[in-house]
Amino acid sequence: MRSSHLGVRAVVRCFTLNPGGFRPFALIYGMVAFSDAAKVAVDAFVTPVWVVEVERADLVWANRSALTLFGAATLEELLARERMKGANAFLARELGRLAAGARLESEFRVLQPDFERLVTCTFTGIDGDARTKLVLVEAHADRNAPASLRAPEFEQRIQSRDRMASIGALTAGVVHGINNPLSYVIANLEYVKRLLSPGAERLEAKALSELGDVLDDSLDGAERVRSIVSDLGSFSRPSDARVLAVDLERATDRALSVTANEIRHRARVVREYTHVPAVLGTEAKLVQVILNVLINATHSMEMGAIERNSIIVRTRLDQQNRPTLEIEDTGCGIAKDNLGRVFDPFFTTKPVGVGTGLGLSIADRIVRELGGEIQLESVHGQGTIVRIALPAAPLSVVASPVLESLPPFSGDRFFARVLVIDDEPAILRAFRRVLSAHEVVLAASGPEAMAKLAEGRRFDVIFCDVMMPEMSGVEVYQRIRECHPGQEHQLVFMTGGAFAEPAAHFIESVDNPKLKKPFTGSSLRALVAAVMRQHAR
Repeated sequence: MRSSHLGVRAVVRCFTLNPGGFRPFALIYGMVAFSDAAKVAVDAFVTPVWVVEVERADLVWANRSALTLFGAATLEELLARERMKGANAFLARELGRLAAGARLESEFRVLQPDFERLVTCTFTGIDGDARTKLVLVEAHADRNAPASLRAPEFEQRIQSRDRMASIGALTAGVVHGINNPLSYVIANLEYVKRLLSPGAERLEAKALSELGDVLDDSLDGAERVRSIVSDLGSFSRPSDARVLAVDLERATDRALSVTANEIRHRARVVREYTHVPAVLGTEAKLVQVILNVLINATHSMEMGAIERNSIIVRTRLDQQNRPTLEIEDTGCGIAKDNLGRVFDPFFTTKPVGVGTGLGLSIADRIVRELGGEIQLESVHGQGTIVRIALPAAPLSVVASPVLESLPPFSGDRFFARVLVIDDEPAILRAFRRVLSAHEVVLAASGPEAMAKLAEGRRFDVIFCDVMMPEMSGVEVYQRIRECHPGQEHQLVFMTGGAFAEPAAHFIESVDNPKLKKPFTGSSLRALVAAVMRQHAR
């Protein structure tokens, strides 16, 4: 059979990223080698993808979707059974002429245990070693995606993997950023404990005067840890599908905070903010975009050359009046021949095993999904500028929710009956100490709190953790509303930042105050006063 009868034709297509999810036509354009990192990423693809060694006409690798297509339980089973020879041997000549990066389209007979099916595929030449010629085969996704996999879920998985890969690359720096302040916080607290121990003599005047400085340093260190954890949380939490008004400069600062230790050994950071309008997006996704660009910029500069290198982050309005973020580095730049490929999936100039080559591809996907544009200019040996332009958020669009509501401090003297519900004993003890001027009732679970309410006691303020075993904070709210109508308005939701999307949506939809952990004693006292004032009206 001649290949022309099967409609073989050369094609030049890019990896397209559609709103409905990844549809990888002409996959892995310009890929130098089918590396282990690429295999890990491609294994999650909704599209069946496999690799053929042309000379022997053997399958050498297949992703999970391809295993489903071929009716094989494992890769080992498929490799032991399936061969290109026979029904597909006529393709060997055409595939043998494919250069790395070149493509053709044809049909492939997929032999399953009980029957065969004809599948339209795109074949892409990829480099093996000097003696091996490999071709990557991609079954057209619209026709052949396994029913158990769907594009939206796939896209969420691939973006989640990219976020986790970024966090993995920065783990050492993040740990360093936390351990530094944590070291002097622990040392200072042990110092104070030793000074105040029962066996210690009366405090000397010098030690007493120093005590304030010790506690100030400890509070400062704890605040630094809180800031790092908060910035990590904004990046790693599951992405909310809703498009809201996001402060572009705040998102940039969060990304810079996460990458701070990685950058500080390579370059200076210069901020040139002009307070541009809020943009349409979600903070978690925008932080992911900015973080991916910052990581690339950082890795383009050598360690220890801080005096020569810089990363400039600036905001401005472009010619279309769109809020724009520019990230400019003085790194090694990108060769002219590679500029057209920087947004291609899996394209990377980093050493094998460093990254997956998905960062800029996913950044481009997210920005375009939000109606924006990402551009890159680079001069090899001089540096790179990445511009991210996004539509400004209309005034009618609400701002990104901040799950915390702290009123101004009140000096009013009053007495309140407070119920605190949390499964962490140390937090319960802290509440009792901080709110010692009030009557504080503690409950270590939702059912225990409901039992106290069932005794007929009414509370002026109810602090309730969102994530608890047995009964969540949302369930506590709903039970109080059903069994003790009106008391639900006294409830303050407490959150450590990790909870499911439905819970996040619910607590944003109600008017109850929110308190984000970690919190300060002054914020607790102010919140009690605010709830008391609100319900005294």
